[in-house]
Amino acid sequence: MFRMREHSIPPARGRRPLRRVLVTVLGALTLALAGGVSAAAAATIVGGAQDPASASAFWMTGSDGGVYSFGGAGAYGSLLGTSLNAPIVGMAATPDGEGYWLVGGDGGIFNFGDAGFYGSAGNVHLSKPVVGIAATPDGKGYWLVGGDGGVFNYGDAGFYGSLGGKTLNAPIVGIAGTPDGKGYWLVGGDGGVFNFGDAGFYGSEAGQVGTSIVGLLSTPDGKGYRLVGSNEAAHAFGDAGPAPAGGSRSGGSGSGSGGSGSGSGGSSPPPSAGPPVVTVPRTTTLPRPRNRRALKIRMAIRWTWNHSATRLTSVTARSMPERTQLTLHCAGRGCPRGRTLHASGRRALHRLLRRLAGRRYRAGDHLTLMLSAPGYRPERATVVIRNGRIPRVRLLGR
Repeated sequence: MFRMREHSIPPARGRRPLRRVLVTVLGALTLALAGGVSAAAAATIVGGAQDPASASAFWMTGSDGGVYSFGGAGAYGSLLGTSLNAPIVGMAATPDGEGYWLVGGDGGIFNFGDAGFYGSAGNVHLSKPVVGIAATPDGKGYWLVGGDGGVFNYGDAGFYGSLGGKTLNAPIVGIAGTPDGKGYWLVGGDGGVFNFGDAGFYGSEAGQVGTSIVGLLSTPDGKGYRLVGSNEAAHAFGDAGPAPAGGSRSGGSGSGSGGSGSGSGGSSPPPSAGPPVVTVPRTTTLPRPRNRRALKIRMAIRWTWNHSATRLTSVTARSMPERTQLTLHCAGRGCPRGRTLHASGRRALHRLLRRLAGRRYRAGDHLTLMLSAPGYRPERATVVIRNGRIPRVRLLGR
């Protein structure tokens, strides 16, 4: 049985979580490793983490601490080359998608990017090894779960129930929190799903022949999830979309805490950024703000790229008020003529978007989109053109 621990830290002040673009990447799930090494040869996949702002971007991790990014998810380091006291068993992402935690079977925590350390079970006697981790919505806490379904809570993570002491058909292998942090799911190795707090039930793989599940990834709105298989397959339920293409393995160093390893991380060859040449257009979609006065325009931008050269193939926009205004400004050496474009009114805006099709940009260029309409809160977004990767889109604070 797990002993419950509750810790609290003061909330962050004067900061807003950075909202990242909703990236939709079409295609089959692939795993690209440096030097062409296969995932199975390198290490067993043991878990994953959903990019909190993207239904199609996520990470997977191996027992050796290697990290694989999919659908445009960032690479912030791994534990490759690090001597571990226990194998890595799971991971969780920060709310802005700019970092993640890895957890060892002994309850030790390793934090990468902007992920903070709030405690571990590395010095606690465990009835069963830790098998997973899930972060709270503000990234100021996390839950750990053991194979018996017992739950540890750290930082501002609350306790909403567990399976400790109950008879299970298969050991628990993972945990995922709800978007508001008031619930979580536990998943068994047989694909069974258990919901606690305000977590909903959307289906499971329990009873399926040959099922071997290693983790559960919740979608950003909490109305769906993926069950991750040991063969890198992802089974979708609720509003979870199909698994995207473009996996890459990350290396580098990170900070370790809690007794899951020694040293401050490991090193490896530079991480792959995904395929440097993409000829089938991939889509970035602006997220819809929750503010009642926000425009909430549905805008999707499709891209292809060849190393440092990126081509905008099409832009579509829906749910626009009649008097919507758009200003588009490009800054950078690769910007085409007409660095600033403006359109006022729905028809003029659609004409401007059609004119953008075929425009070419270079890595390092920045596009700034400003959308406004009478009676609505204006929205601003920036698009960063990257080398051999899908452009990154962010909503800017006001």
